[in-house]
Amino acid sequence: MEQPPRHRERHEKLLGNLYPGDIFEHPGNALQAILRTVVMRANFIPAVRYRIGWRGVHACVSDGEAWTAKIADWPGVFGITWLAEKSDSQRIGGWFQLLYFPDPQEELVERFSLQAAARTQRDDYLPSVRQFPHHAELSALFHIGNLEMTIERTDMTLGLNLQAESLLASRAEDGVNVTIRGETITLVPPGGWDQHLPALSIAKAAYEVLGGSTAFCLGTPPSAFSHCRKPGHIICYRSDGEQERQTDEGCWTNECRVEFMTDPSPGEMAYAFVNGDIVSEWRPGQPLPEKWQTAPWWQAHQIGDTRSLDKQLLGIDDRPAMIVLTGFLGSGKTSFIEHFVAYQIQRDRFVAVIQNEIGETGLDGKLLGSDNLAVTEIDEGCVCCTLTGQLKPSLQRLCSEFQPDFIILETTGLANPMNFLDDLVALNDLVRIDSVTTMVDALSDPSSQAAPEIVADQIKAADILLLNKVDGLTDRQVDESIARLRRQNPHAAILPTVRGEVNPGILYSPDPRETQLPNDINRVAGSHHSHREDRIESHKVALQHPLDRQRFIRTIEECIPPKIFRIKGIVYLTEEANPMLVQYVSGRYEISRFPDRWEDPGFLICIGQDIAPQFLDDLFGQCFATNRA
Repeated sequence: MEQPPRHRERHEKLLGNLYPGDIFEHPGNALQAILRTVVMRANFIPAVRYRIGWRGVHACVSDGEAWTAKIADWPGVFGITWLAEKSDSQRIGGWFQLLYFPDPQEELVERFSLQAAARTQRDDYLPSVRQFPHHAELSALFHIGNLEMTIERTDMTLGLNLQAESLLASRAEDGVNVTIRGETITLVPPGGWDQHLPALSIAKAAYEVLGGSTAFCLGTPPSAFSHCRKPGHIICYRSDGEQERQTDEGCWTNECRVEFMTDPSPGEMAYAFVNGDIVSEWRPGQPLPEKWQTAPWWQAHQIGDTRSLDKQLLGIDDRPAMIVLTGFLGSGKTSFIEHFVAYQIQRDRFVAVIQNEIGETGLDGKLLGSDNLAVTEIDEGCVCCTLTGQLKPSLQRLCSEFQPDFIILETTGLANPMNFLDDLVALNDLVRIDSVTTMVDALSDPSSQAAPEIVADQIKAADILLLNKVDGLTDRQVDESIARLRRQNPHAAILPTVRGEVNPGILYSPDPRETQLPNDINRVAGSHHSHREDRIESHKVALQHPLDRQRFIRTIEECIPPKIFRIKGIVYLTEEANPMLVQYVSGRYEISRFPDRWEDPGFLICIGQDIAPQFLDDLFGQCFATNRA
């Protein structure tokens, strides 16, 4: 259907950056593409993602658009999948099914049906959730509502609708009993609830972040909002299989709609619900609806370039921590990256991985329009890039586009880090160099490898040495390998690993407030050999007084024992009005202004081997400004 020129202009102004093609030619495909663009763009930039409420998304393999998503404050996983197109002469529309898969330990599990609750306790539940479109029973058990995206043919108004029950409820008139080993156990008493799920309050969380993402991508606030409802029903069923729909005063069928158009102005909504009572509605110039005041769509269009502020003048250090990862071919760098990214995703952090060349990962390339940076993967908190040009321009673009929390610069196995260590200094305005981490293959003899000089330099350049594949060695061989590495590099932290797995919280945590408990630290090397803990410990030094700056720096530079390989903390220093952030890795340190408020006493977390707590307390106690030499 050909549109008048004025409508094309509106489309180009409002929707053209979401779907540059002809929306009306293939409406179903266009609406799915718009949803995909909204989700992806809102998740590209961590600062935007966090503010709107996303905590990770994953595109599922399916015939239609399908996603799983983590959303702030909800322990379970939301699912969104394409249902069908529904267009008419006034508008094009497409329906998406909305699901919620509760965490198996979540209290909300008890509000789902018995069948759904039982499904959450199966071993294959969480793996199935990630590809839920291929498991039809999951959609039936965990459905909480429907989403509709519409575009008006007359003025190109984009609308996002939600349909959800205030309660999805079913009552077992005869109760539910099971017999186990000859004993009858009542699961639901006669007349009790089999399911009593607050579907609207759950669906509202996903609806709001999708609406907020739409406002962000369009760069415009809503032009209208409405929430209507009509009486709903509960399902009553008997043991003979008969079912009956009954009205219930606690059940309502809710329909919500948020609209976006080019020139918001008071007036009627482009889309009207039928047979419903208005609960709340909003037009420009009116107070925000009470129960929807916190929805991110009211302000998301104002989220701009968070890097536009001079954060250094404000005392904010938002540089990502960069790990230079080196190691000879086959040493385990890829496995390390996989574990590292998974760990950070669980903590809502975004990781960028820069590689010298694209590996054979079978990933679809997504070229961002740059000759020196190609994005090859974006998946719940990771962007993987290929470096084909100069490092600094690539980092500038990477930080600007994605604002990662961590950057891993993975060198090729034949790279000699000694050749570029001095160049890393030039990157200080963009990144905080966390460490040079070298993977060492415990099963290979360095002297027999193709380039023994490069392997030796990789070991010498390291702040952290990960002796990988130690499960293939005896305890004595592990000790001998560690001793050899210690002779080559007396200052680096040396940790045995299996399959590149190490607890990143020990060595790479960007936030010193994340105090690691000894039991957590001792998981570093797993339980693959008798060293297990490798005598790795942590000690928190409480600082009740400000530290003399010069005395503290002299202590950091000259007095830290070799087996203390990581120090992180928040301290108060003389001549500084604000708290300071301390990061120390194997002899190299950085002291910068702490970006947030901190009113508690300072502290330092020391991580290493064979820690002497009293020695550390005394060492830093000598730095108190009240202790004058």
